[in-house]
Amino acid sequence: MPHVEAKLSSKGQITIPLAVREFFNLQPGDTVDFYLDEASREVRIKARNREASELFGSLNAYSKPEGRYVSVEDMNDAVGRHLAEDDKRIQREWREWQEFKAWQEARASVKRSAKSPAKHSPKPAGAAE
Repeated sequence: MPHVEAKLSSKGQITIPLAVREFFNLQPGDTVDFYLDEASREVRIKARNREASELFGSLNAYSKPEGRYVSVEDMNDAVGRHLAEDDKRIQREWREWQEFKAWQEARASVKRSAKSPAKHSPKPAGAAE
């Protein structure tokens, strides 16, 4: 990263060096933001001199190679398919959870009955064994 410096005037002003003005294409009246990092005592400067319309096409490098644009209807369909798939998954997982809980309860019931002693009626006196 190139280094450029400027001096603070007695009025507290800094003239942005020509190299920086040319690099950012700064013109009189353009706004420049200063971001202060107190920990490192550094300042980051950002030029805000570009119109939104100038940004058109700046994301083309990230588009699909065939250059096909996606319509709102296509997006809505994709979101709808995703939500439908998600709903099916949630319903399936809920059914599986309910089946698991029923199995778990049945298993616990079997264990409880196995642990409790069998209740036998007392044998009558003198009964053959």
